[in-house]
Formats: sequence, structure tokens, C-alpha cells
Amino acid sequence: MKNFILSALALLIGTCTFAQDTLVKKDGAVLPVYLFDSDSLMISYKGTDTTVNEVNVLQKKDLLLLKHRNGAVEIFFSNDTLITMNGAIVLCKVIEIAPEIITTFSYTGRVNETAALPSSEVFAIRFHDGSSELVDHSENKEEPVFTMDYYKMGQADAKKYFKTSGGAIIGEVVSGMCTYVYFLGLIPGIAISTHTPKNIHCAENPNDALLNTNEAYKAGFVDAAKRKKSKDCWIAYGCGVVVPIGLAVAILYTIDDGF
Repeated sequence: MKNFILSALALLIGTCTFAQDTLVKKDGAVLPVYLFDSDSLMISYKGTDTTVNEVNVLQKKDLLLLKHRNGAVEIFFSNDTLITMNGAIVLCKVIEIAPEIITTFSYTGRVNETAALPSSEVFAIRFHDGSSELVDHSENKEEPVFTMDYYKMGQADAKKYFKTSGGAIIGEVVSGMCTYVYFLGLIPGIAISTHTPKNIHCAENPNDALLNTNEAYKAGFVDAAKRKKSKDCWIAYGCGVVVPIGLAVAILYTIDDGF
């Protein structure tokens, strides 16, 4: 057992020692790296592939962001502003403007992959330098190139980013524990698990703005979030049911040892 604990500590220390830095290039590519040196103009780094010993040099003007392994963050961009067709304001860095898709990057405390926003949902772009550009929708209306399934996109994002609230989990655990009192906990347990989640916005979701601008995306997100919440709630309810049994067994075991 002692050897196992020492091995686990060694592994933990090794993991911390080789923590990675993260850089984001101007095209939005996110790269985990090992940073060797950095000054006001350039950085030198090595990739995470241990079979390649090549050291790379990159100018900071070609970066959007550099996150050091100690948590320090260097940001080399200013936010642009997207104005959606519904009047919503989205702060982000515009990476690319294509006829059908506008690719953006945003930093919300964690490094996210680039997000794709349909140009048909954007009215105008106000760049950080003060210039503006109206999005031309004439070609999209006359001859759409493709139809994106926003409903499925919303479902996929909910499965990845939505988290059931702590209040719902605690409520289900308490309800499960109250089940033994004339099944009193069953009714609130069902009510909590079937209630549609209200707080569906998540900073980690790169497409969070679509919840305010696209009904199909929101419907898919809410549907998947409701299913995910229901599953989490019933697991918590089951834990609440088991807790009194565990306590009873522990008490009986203690009493038995006393005799």
C-alpha cells in the first residue's frame, strides 16, 4: 500500500511538472505546447509530440492568445462586435467571413475552439478599429448553398456543455431520503426531474449566442438539456434512497461490534 501511494504521488508530481502551455494562432488553431522562452516580440516552443525534438519560433503578432502553464494569460487581440438580425450583441474576434459562415474566437476564462455563426443571422460587424461592415444576405436568399440542422447542433452542444444545477441535485437527494416516509419524496422528485431547466446559458458553449437568435437551436438545446437533467436527477434521487439504508447498516454494524 505504501509503494502504491508513493507511486501515485510521483505520478501526480510528474503531471504537474510537465503541465502544458496553450497558444492560439490567428487562424483560431489551438495548440498545446511546451513554452521555452518568451519576450515582447517572439516565443519559442516545442510541440507535445515527444518523438519530435524540433523547437519552433513564432512572432507574437501571429497569435491571438498565449496561456502559460502557471495560469497567466497574454491576449493579443481586441474584440469585434457582431450585431445579429434580432439585435443581439456578440463580443468576439472575427477570424474569417465567408458567404455562409462567420468564424469567431472568444476567450471566457478558458481557451475555446473557434465557433461558426451563420452569416444569415448576422446583420452587421463592427470591428475593433472602428470600421463596420453590413452582411450581404442577397445571395443567401436567392440561392442557399446548404441548410444547417440547428436543432441537432443544439442537442449536441447541450450534451457537452449543459450542467444540471446543484439545487436540483440536492433537492433530489433529499426527496430520495424522504421516500421512506409514506413515499412523500416521490412527488417532489418527479416534479424536479421533469421541470424544464431555465438557466441554459453556459460560458463554455462557443455557440451560446444562438440560444438568443435561433429558435431551432434553442429547441434542440432545451430538449437535450431536459433529458440530461432528468437523468442526473434520477441518479441523485437513487443516491438519496440508498443513504438511509447505508446509515442503518452502519449503525447496526456499530451496535453489533459493541456487543
